[in-house]
Amino acid sequence: SDNQVKHMGYRIELEEIETCATQLRYVRQACCIRNVDNNLSTLILFVSTSKKIDIKDMRADIKRLLPKYMIPSKIHIIDRLPLNANGKVDRKALSLKAQDLWSFLAERCIFRRPSHVMFKYLMNAIVSIFTKQLKTMIFTIYCNIFFNIQE
Repeated sequence: SDNQVKHMGYRIELEEIETCATQLRYVRQACCIRNVDNNLSTLILFVSTSKKIDIKDMRADIKRLLPKYMIPSKIHIIDRLPLNANGKVDRKALSLKAQDLWSFLAERCIFRRPSHVMFKYLMNAIVSIFTKQLKTMIFTIYCNIFFNIQE
């Protein structure tokens, strides 16, 4: 299938996750995408719901239906899923939505026990954003970007 991905050592059909999500009575539509950044694979589920629902409750419901390795790292609730010219869910548009700044940082802040390695990874991600936005290579994780601020 076009949407078969390898995640955490398992071959997964993204449609299986979507089908599971749409079995929940309050979910109208669902689309799951896989995002790979720095060899870190994450599953991101986009859902359209018929009523207001807390993400924690939805995650708990999904955990009861799916094996651990298939549970999405991030769940976005949106009004409706974007469609392409053929009337199918536009996965590319959802991939772009998943790359916004806050998702980019939030997906890297889900660790439970802060560690030096995760802190360095997060700082490198922030440096990467600054570098891309300012189109310069003056930032490193060791730079003090506040050195010019006068009190």
